[in-house]
Amino acid sequence: MTTRPAIPAQMRRDVLIESGFRCGMPRCRETDIEIHHIVPYSKVEEHAFDNLIALCANCHSRVTKGQIDQKAVKQIKANLSILSHRYSELERRYLQNAAETSASAGTRTAMAGGLDLLMGGLLTDGMVIKADSEGAPSLGAIDGSVFPLVADYILTPKGQQFIQHWVTASPLD
Repeated sequence: MTTRPAIPAQMRRDVLIESGFRCGMPRCRETDIEIHHIVPYSKVEEHAFDNLIALCANCHSRVTKGQIDQKAVKQIKANLSILSHRYSELERRYLQNAAETSASAGTRTAMAGGLDLLMGGLLTDGMVIKADSEGAPSLGAIDGSVFPLVADYILTPKGQQFIQHWVTASPLD
């Protein structure tokens, strides 16, 4: 029997960054986490980023016991990659909040004004639209431009569908 080497520090760090230093399971955001081999180390005898996922002890136990099957864990890992590389932390938190509150299409979320750059991925992908801010409190600038203090983002049907796919570990496009 060979001794299993430790997961390289940079690879471990990359897996933790991918999940935001939280459990990778949708809706579970526990921060006391472990690194899990999706395909058991005993079968592959290597540490590979695509085969590693951050899980809390509870979710890790559920996966190990087969309560969450390997196919679902592979899809969750693939979805994590899309979420982590496509969307900002603010966008991921927006999606998480919408999932936790079971937001439906048309749900408005008030946020601080000027966040369009940080919400750019969701806006570009049509997951949210920005509501007209006419009449909202704003600050005037020396050059005459107006900066809104509050902006409303509205979840679109496409955004609601995306969240449902993510939460149920269905493939994300």
